[in-house]
Amino acid sequence: MKLLYSILVMAFCCAIPLLVSGQSPQQTNISEVRHFPNPAGSAGAVISISFTLTNTAFVNIKVFNPLGIQLKELTNGNFAAGEHSIPLDISAYNDGVYFYTVRVGDHSETKKLTIKK
Repeated sequence: MKLLYSILVMAFCCAIPLLVSGQSPQQTNISEVRHFPNPAGSAGAVISISFTLTNTAFVNIKVFNPLGIQLKELTNGNFAAGEHSIPLDISAYNDGVYFYTVRVGDHSETKKLTIKK
């Protein structure tokens, strides 16, 4: 079972670059996607997913489990230029590895989120 889990996680991680557009961060209007705290869970039940936009853009943020199943859609709308921070309540999530994808226009960035309570 552990081997199957490892294979699935590796397959999901390896498939992410294929899903991300070929644009570099300089060609998009988003920079530095990050979350705090990392690992999550050590400082409370809510983490913050932050990003900076160079101009107004449509932003979509989704959270996935290691199998690629969507657990939550955090936001799906227009944001003005500047820094933004979106809260994610992790109190219902078990310890483990999760992923979140921030999509801005044709660009998407996927990050690994580790939860240790």
